[in-house]
Amino acid sequence: MKAKSLITALLLTVTAGAYAQEFVQPDAGFVSTKTRAEVVQELAEANAAGTSSVAMKDSDYPVAAAQAASVVQARTRAEVVAELKEYKRENPRGYLYSYYFGH
Repeated sequence: MKAKSLITALLLTVTAGAYAQEFVQPDAGFVSTKTRAEVVQELAEANAAGTSSVAMKDSDYPVAAAQAASVVQARTRAEVVAELKEYKRENPRGYLYSYYFGH
C-alpha cells in the first residue's frame, strides 16, 4: 500500500511540472509610441467631442450623478410600476433570456 501511494505521489509530482507555465506580463513586448501627456490630451479632446468610450474619471462620479439626476424627469412610483408591467408584457421571458439567446 505504501509503495502504491509513493508511486502515485511521484507520478503526480512529475506530471504537475508539465502543466506549469512561465508567467508572461500581459504587456510584454509593448512599446508605446506616445507620451502620457499625448494620451491625456487625446482623451480630453475625445471627451469634449463626445466620442470617448471612457467619458469620465472615477473622481467625476458624484458630479456626473448629480448632473444626471437634474436632467432626468422625476416619475411617480405608479408610473414606474406601469412601465415595469408594460416591459413584462412585451418581454415575457425577461431581459436575461433575450440577452443570452439574442431574441
